Amino acid sequence: MRSDCKLILVEGLCGTGKSTLAERLQRHLVEQGILSQFYDEGAKEHPASLNWHAFYREEEYDDLLHRYPNIAEVIRSRAIHDGGHFLIPYRDLEGNSELNALYAELRSRELCWTQSPSASMEEFTFSIQRQWARFAELASTSETVYVFEAVFLQHQIHDLLRHYEATDGEIEQHIQGIVEQIAAMNPMLIYLTQPSVREQQVWISSIRSKPSFATEDNIRFMENRKRIELDLLDRLPCPTYVIDNANRDWEQVFRAMVGVIETLEQKKTDRVAKVREFLEKVLHTTGDSVTNQDRMAYLSSVSNYASKLAMTRGQNPEIAAIAALMHNYYWIKTGMTSFPGPNSADAARPVLRQTQLFSNEELSVILRAIFYQDDRHLVHGPYEEIIKDAIVLQRHSQKPGNAETESCIVHKGTEHQNDEDRRLKLADYAEKLAGQHIVGVPEDERYRAICKYWPDSDDIHKVLEGKWCAAFVYYCCMQVGIELPIRYPNREYRLAGVGAWLDWARLPETGFFYLDGQAGFTPERGDLVIYDKLLSDDSHDHIGVVLACVDDKLLVAEGNKDNFNYSSLLYRDRAHCILGYIRIADSYRYQFSGEYQPIPGIVV
Repeated sequence: MRSDCKLILVEGLCGTGKSTLAERLQRHLVEQGILSQFYDEGAKEHPASLNWHAFYREEEYDDLLHRYPNIAEVIRSRAIHDGGHFLIPYRDLEGNSELNALYAELRSRELCWTQSPSASMEEFTFSIQRQWARFAELASTSETVYVFEAVFLQHQIHDLLRHYEATDGEIEQHIQGIVEQIAAMNPMLIYLTQPSVREQQVWISSIRSKPSFATEDNIRFMENRKRIELDLLDRLPCPTYVIDNANRDWEQVFRAMVGVIETLEQKKTDRVAKVREFLEKVLHTTGDSVTNQDRMAYLSSVSNYASKLAMTRGQNPEIAAIAALMHNYYWIKTGMTSFPGPNSADAARPVLRQTQLFSNEELSVILRAIFYQDDRHLVHGPYEEIIKDAIVLQRHSQKPGNAETESCIVHKGTEHQNDEDRRLKLADYAEKLAGQHIVGVPEDERYRAICKYWPDSDDIHKVLEGKWCAAFVYYCCMQVGIELPIRYPNREYRLAGVGAWLDWARLPETGFFYLDGQAGFTPERGDLVIYDKLLSDDSHDHIGVVLACVDDKLLVAEGNKDNFNYSSLLYRDRAHCILGYIRIADSYRYQFSGEYQPIPGIVV
């Protein structure tokens, strides 16, 4: 298995064989000479679980000590102080009458698996994530590979659904928060499943003599839980594997689990060749063969220089070569040369993660090297400087006149002599474009032009169909010199979504978001308008470009008008479903001065 993987998470619904197979997998690791420990969901002294822990806020904790003065020291010796609250493990606390009374009270204040939670959802998620952080810190001091069963997804999602009625988004945010804490352990997750939740619950109900498992309420709950968990797997920034146990053939499933951990090690061999093969497949779908040969030759040349520089500087030549191969992936994918560093890092992140060839640490090194490739003003880490130097060496070595490779070296932004009236130019451009009644189908050349900036899919036209209002705004901005990368660094979403525009406008370095009437603000031509629950029950669900404001009416240019999949010019009620406005300063130029943090995974 991967030498850098220190945590194997085995998950699935009740009755999929998690406990038995996870424990057997741990014994297999030991037989292979790997130091390993197994913890099932109810294990005593579980290093990551907070089962059998009571929750008290500070004032409640002080009151507890006051009410049990004779055993206050016992309480203090056990208590874990976490921010504004305390966690008290109590599983083995029974003894004399006073300890028994304390045990009963602590049990009534249980944090997890309780019918009456004593913590709010925010306090619950904070406590859980802090416990995983403590575990990761403890694990960092040893070479032990931990095998956990059911505590990563099952316990979290059960409580969040049963006790807090959490949304899918809130659940994902919490799980991703745990992943952040354990990222250094390079975890992998094996999910065991069976086709029918109903049959599975009825079967396990009879095996364990628990009729409640087979009730309609529980079956519906488990079906929803399985949906959430499987959906989450695709977005976790770690290797995940789903193994179907339809026939309850435990031996076959165990062999599949062993195969998974062995595959992880095999995948790490000759990673440069695998990345090159991937790029060649991408190129095969774009451009003509001669152009593609030139592009691959350029990337290979930069990669060779990077590998040699890494060797001379005492760095890993393989990682440097891969970063160089992917350094202009955005250009390879879209043909666009804008913001090669930020855009290529953002486009490369999901595809490199999906290969499962790299640890989180390696992925972070590669993406940072890509991100900072065109930042010549500052000295960054060793790999960032290797990629910068490799690009320069390739540029000086290439034959002049090769426009195809020259085009990818420098971002050739739109040329504008000054910053005057860029908002007015935006309005002019958006008005002309939206007035053409563009239809959001691949056959419409103008729609294809709007979609060309987004590297998500080979079928991006269908991906954006019916939801391209923000992509329309981005395209118009780029044409008039209001230039931004496809995602502002370290933010959650790309600018193909309305929420990303709202988030960007509210950043301290922009401050472009305004409410109508705020300090005398009145919408003007060239502002962006953010609608609120205009077309759905979701906040910030639509965006357009203001062309005019006349009393209580706005004239706007919109792509994807009312989700009808065509552009239009129309009037909107100024007092109806408007969240606010974005007024981009004419002098604004994108400049990111923060620290790029590519890991953990960001939602695409």
